[in-house]
Amino acid sequence: MVPPQGVLVHAPLLARPSARLLVPASLAVLGLAFALVPLAQGNFFFYWDNAQQHVAQTAFLQDGLHAGTIPQWWPKVGLGFPTTAEGQSAHYHPIRLLCAWLFSAPAALMWELALYFCLAGLGTYFFLREFRLH
Repeated sequence: MVPPQGVLVHAPLLARPSARLLVPASLAVLGLAFALVPLAQGNFFFYWDNAQQHVAQTAFLQDGLHAGTIPQWWPKVGLGFPTTAEGQSAHYHPIRLLCAWLFSAPAALMWELALYFCLAGLGTYFFLREFRLH
């Protein structure tokens, strides 16, 4: 159907090229802000496993990286602990390596969480967009 002459027809908001980036950009900003706003205020949200295990693992990884190696054995846990064989330490994950190299241990964990939230939001958006569920 052709609109009558002189009638303006507006495209839907999300059909415009500049607006198509609005949803993914918003998700990325929200994901980053969830962890980086508390970090900018000097706060950390570390509870339970994050406070007891992951901050310590990040500090241990950071010490190893600054010594020029990726640590594989943590001698101060029990009688020793194989960090390479344990999946939660994630000493070979690129995001964890980059954050541990660049920031202090608490800030590195906050940045890591922020990047994961951002990637999770973007990945979910693009996955659902493939099924036209946006």
